[in-house]
Amino acid sequence: MDFLREIITMDKAAGARVEKAVAKQKQRTDEFGENSARAREQMLEAERRQNAEFKQEQESRLSEKQKNAELALKTRIEALDKRFAENGERWRAEILKRITEE
Repeated sequence: MDFLREIITMDKAAGARVEKAVAKQKQRTDEFGENSARAREQMLEAERRQNAEFKQEQESRLSEKQKNAELALKTRIEALDKRFAENGERWRAEILKRITEE
């Protein structure tokens, strides 16, 4: 009978060790999952930061190009206005002369 009790005791101890090992494996799996989720979130945050920086850089470039285009347009309009102011009277006179001569 002592032999059977030893076997039963050893079986219970082995069962406890297996349960402990299974619990430890589950804990490690959970920790791995948490670490993976944390690493994934860090990678996503880094990508979001890079995208935000890229977007800001592109918006800045676009704003600069738009400002330069508006400045160029303003310069051209001012040059045309100046030319018209200098020559407008003469052009009107020529147009009126051509209309009345024909």
